[in-house]
Amino acid sequence: MKQGEKDKQTEEEKLFYKATRILFQNKCKQIAALEKLSKINRISAETGQLSAQLIPLIISLIDG
Repeated sequence: MKQGEKDKQTEEEKLFYKATRILFQNKCKQIAALEKLSKINRISAETGQLSAQLIPLIISLIDG
C-alpha cells in the first residue's frame, strides 16, 4: 500500500469514527428523551392529570 493510500484510509477511518460517535450521541439523546417522556406518561396516568408545568418540557423533548 502506498503512503497516499494509507493517508486516505486513515482520513476515511477518522471520518467514519467521527460519524459513528455523532450517531451514537444522537441515539443516547433520543433514549434519554424517551425515558423522560415515559416517566411523564407514567406519572400522568397514575395521577389522572397532566400538570401545565410539564407541557414546555414535553414539547422540548419532542422537538429536541
